[in-house]
Amino acid sequence: MIIINNTNTRSGSVRLIDENGEQLGILDITEALRIANERELDLVLVSPNADPPVGKLLDAGKLKYQKSKKQKSQKQKDRKEVRLSIRIENNDLLTKMNQTEKFLEKGHEVSVGVLLKKGRERAHPEVAVEVLQNFLSKLQEKLTLKIMKAPSGKSSGADMILLKGDKKNVVSETARDKERSSEGSCQ
Repeated sequence: MIIINNTNTRSGSVRLIDENGEQLGILDITEALRIANERELDLVLVSPNADPPVGKLLDAGKLKYQKSKKQKSQKQKDRKEVRLSIRIENNDLLTKMNQTEKFLEKGHEVSVGVLLKKGRERAHPEVAVEVLQNFLSKLQEKLTLKIMKAPSGKSSGADMILLKGDKKNVVSETARDKERSSEGSCQ
């Protein structure tokens, strides 16, 4: 996508499409720029390699905003969520750890939360913090993590943390064991 204005005017012609999607025909670039200025829009080359290049009358600021909005929504889709309970058993905790490990290895951000369902659970949020810290300590034995938001201890229903592990930062247990064995053999 190339935005053409008076500072980078090129000679030649362009197949012009207006803001409603209707073709205006093949016009000289100066004529296309004049039409764009009259309508207070920008001339954007949609397909610059075509013969003649295809230009469209658009609001470039609006187009950039929509692109950035689309990228933000794409980033939000890359966030995965893992929910724990205060009464989680070890086998279930291991399953959640394996899920989290897979998400982090794929480059996703992982939001880990402890749900506090009943009144007694909500009365003791420090137990949720203990569960989160236990989960984190066991996970950090396997992986190198970047904790974006640590557990606060003050919770109104769930305590959340946000983990991020880039593909570079995530080291699996087997790779870490190989490093330890090679360090041990050098000493």
